[in-house]
Amino acid sequence: MKNTKKFGAAAALALAAAAFAQPATFTDLGTHTSAETFSQAVEMTGPADVQWYRIVLPANSTVDGYVDIWTTSGGSAPMTDTEAGIYDDAGNLIADDDDSDAGLFTLLSFGQNTPARPANGTGNPRTGQDGQLAGGTYWIAVGRFNVNFGAGWGVTSTYAGTDRSTTLNFTVQPPGSPIPPSGSIALSPDHGNVGDVFTAAVTVVPGANPVSTGITVVLDASAVNASSSISLHDDGVAPDDFAGDNIFSGNVTVGAGTAQGAHALVATIHDAQNRTGTTGTNFIIPQANDYCDGAVAAVVGSNFFDNTTATLDGGTPCGFNNGKDIWYTFDAPVAGDYTIDTCGTASFDSVLTAYDTCNGTVLACNDDNCALQSRITVNGLTPGVPIIIRLASYNNNAGGSGTFQIAALGPTDPTGIGAATPNPSFPGDVVQMRVTVTPGVRPISSGLAVTGDTSMLGGGTAETFYDDGSNGDDFAGDNVFSRLVTIPSDYTGAAYSIPFHISDAEGRSGDGTLQGQVSVPAQWDETRDGLGDAGDMLATAQVPAGSGQLSSIGGVIDGSDVDMYKIQICDAGGFSATTVSTDTTGDTQMWLFSADGHGVQFNDDSAGAGSTFGNEFVTATGTYYIAISQYNIDAVDDAGQLIWNNTPFAGVRAPDGPGAASVLAGWTGTTFGLNYKLSMTGVCFAGCAADFNGDQVVDFFDYLDFVQAFAANDPSADFNGDDVIDFFDYLDFVQAFSTGC
Repeated sequence: MKNTKKFGAAAALALAAAAFAQPATFTDLGTHTSAETFSQAVEMTGPADVQWYRIVLPANSTVDGYVDIWTTSGGSAPMTDTEAGIYDDAGNLIADDDDSDAGLFTLLSFGQNTPARPANGTGNPRTGQDGQLAGGTYWIAVGRFNVNFGAGWGVTSTYAGTDRSTTLNFTVQPPGSPIPPSGSIALSPDHGNVGDVFTAAVTVVPGANPVSTGITVVLDASAVNASSSISLHDDGVAPDDFAGDNIFSGNVTVGAGTAQGAHALVATIHDAQNRTGTTGTNFIIPQANDYCDGAVAAVVGSNFFDNTTATLDGGTPCGFNNGKDIWYTFDAPVAGDYTIDTCGTASFDSVLTAYDTCNGTVLACNDDNCALQSRITVNGLTPGVPIIIRLASYNNNAGGSGTFQIAALGPTDPTGIGAATPNPSFPGDVVQMRVTVTPGVRPISSGLAVTGDTSMLGGGTAETFYDDGSNGDDFAGDNVFSRLVTIPSDYTGAAYSIPFHISDAEGRSGDGTLQGQVSVPAQWDETRDGLGDAGDMLATAQVPAGSGQLSSIGGVIDGSDVDMYKIQICDAGGFSATTVSTDTTGDTQMWLFSADGHGVQFNDDSAGAGSTFGNEFVTATGTYYIAISQYNIDAVDDAGQLIWNNTPFAGVRAPDGPGAASVLAGWTGTTFGLNYKLSMTGVCFAGCAADFNGDQVVDFFDYLDFVQAFAANDPSADFNGDDVIDFFDYLDFVQAFSTGC
């Protein structure tokens, strides 16, 4: 049910009146200040139409006089879900309502609180719950859900369907005027077939001014081919329960020839003061399985249904306002699990529910499993213990005919999901590889086993995965099978794929693939090689030490951190830089500054949240500073002005902020932290090549360290960056060492 919005009349009238334009098109209902009940047909002109009515109503109070306004079904294209609102003559919203009356219809009630006017069917009693009205002119808006009620007669509808008509009803009772008797009728049972006997009971509210005496009640049951004038009694003689309690009762027999459907019964209440009231309800001759107590048997396979003329008598925890329900019983021929579905076999939006008994415990429920159709699975059914199946229309739609299928579920194979930790990993890392297994069922798997083909990483084609708490497995017996695998130190692939196979003692099996990423370590790492955090200004920038090409830098940003590195662009035409990588874990920004701190170029987002440079504004080789920050940390000048504007996010831009002409003086903003890998082309080391050990001093220890690395064929000995460790590296280092820094 949707929320009902209400405002007290007094509060609404306290709003300052505004000069709003009254509705241009409306129906004038005239003045209704005398006691009367009347109706107005409502016809919408289109899907989102709202109809307006102007009416003059009398004043009322909590103790005397009332006005009740409600909607009921009517017209050629009846609405099933109405909304209405009432405004004063200044355009102030007094109250609006969606679903307070029976079904999804509307009720507005003003004035007298007690005695309550009887409810209409399953709707709310009429107790003046919307406040009191001052005498005067009012405007009433009526529409089909969903309607929005704003100030100044500002009413709009978003409805896009085909419902167009309803009936707007009024009961007006001015203060002090004679009030006729009223009542509400209940039928027990309220549905049945030809020849059935039901009891009609009318609970009477005596009239007032003066109080009713000599009350009589007559029921017109001609709609079910019974008498048109059945006297109901309040004498304590069966079927009446108690004499003098203002509940008048009588029995009715459904006559021959009464057709299937809803049949209107009307009770007329008279008093000795010559006043009359009426109340009515419907008796239903349902289709065979319209009610749960008439559920028909369903079988394994295809079952025909038609809920076009069905009514609502059940409920369900899934779906929305669903109605037009029909009922089935199902007794499983063989013990086991069964599916029930309307997938592809119903032409409307359906809802399926299974219960242990009529409106008992819900065993399964589904609204949309296959597009707008439904599928439920009911487990553990036993022959001789039937279940109840409810098939309904979502949101009380028109329904239709079709079939639903019942199928027994057979055995299922075990399945598994693979994962790796850490992921991504690096060459040489020991990785825990896991397969989380879901056992097969019917019967449940026993003797589960898992093997994996780790040959891609230098292992065997059928390596055992363990669930015994050993060999890298965390917990024994939790159906998570694990194995430790070492990534080869020379592994150059960006990813790996490990096929795995699951088997059980029941002869069933399942297969899957465990995938992971392997990162190539950055050539220069902020912590590993720089021995600490890279600074955020030119004076504190980290200077990667080495010679030849500098292809990648790795690091970590935390807090309000910015990492800046001094680089040498040695090929201006081939320069590029990017943080787009599986090793980058957040939204980066990338900045390039000249050797004196002026901005050169900037990028925020290139591919997703990663940042990428080309040589857009790089015109010459030389010393530059490249910086990595997380969004939204921004470069500013000494006046705190942005060197680059915040937007646009895409594209590489030269400085375009108010501080564009200034040098970098600081950063503004906060961050949450990320890991990054910066990959570059056209870049060389800018640090002192002879400082081989990176201790900022060129001395004999640098020479000894290089000779040791060269002798061990260590990758760091590739001094000229040509990917080959040979005598030319040795000569180039000796020359650099002789030159010094």
